Amino acid sequence: MIERIKEFLENRMIRSVLKKASADIFTLRIDFEYLETKYCKNKKNIDKLLIYTILEIASQRTPMSSEEKFNKVQNFYIEYLQLIIESKQSSSIIEIAGLRAKKQFLETKVERESAEELMEYDKYSFTSIQYRMEQASKGAITQETYNLIKKQSEELSNINNKIMKLNIEKNKN
Repeated sequence: MIERIKEFLENRMIRSVLKKASADIFTLRIDFEYLETKYCKNKKNIDKLLIYTILEIASQRTPMSSEEKFNKVQNFYIEYLQLIIESKQSSSIIEIAGLRAKKQFLETKVERESAEELMEYDKYSFTSIQYRMEQASKGAITQETYNLIKKQSEELSNINNKIMKLNIEKNKN
């Protein structure tokens, strides 16, 4: 019974931190050190490993449902724990997890900065729409939203191209 309660609380904590970290990453202009301070403060060893795993998944822009993200966190965490057991070196595995989380965060930050810049030139491009949807949903979009954006973005691009062609033809005459 106590094991089930402990597992329930851990799962709840993972979901909570995943949601909050995603919101921080996708809505605030922050650096990775801010996330480390906020979420890793007072965490040691295995708890710190779990937080880094959560931060890595929360930073991903890949369209996933919250359940898929949760499962991915659990799978990565189990892989890390297996590495610790095999290598008997928790500190280096935790450091690797931290570096992977930071790398993912920085890659996402660069992609989002690029998308924000692109918005000024083509507000209906897929990347621009995805960026706005990530801001609105405070995290990476779901696969359904991704498909919808892709379809609508292509449609808008086709319409814009037709308008440009018609304007060019009109100006020639």
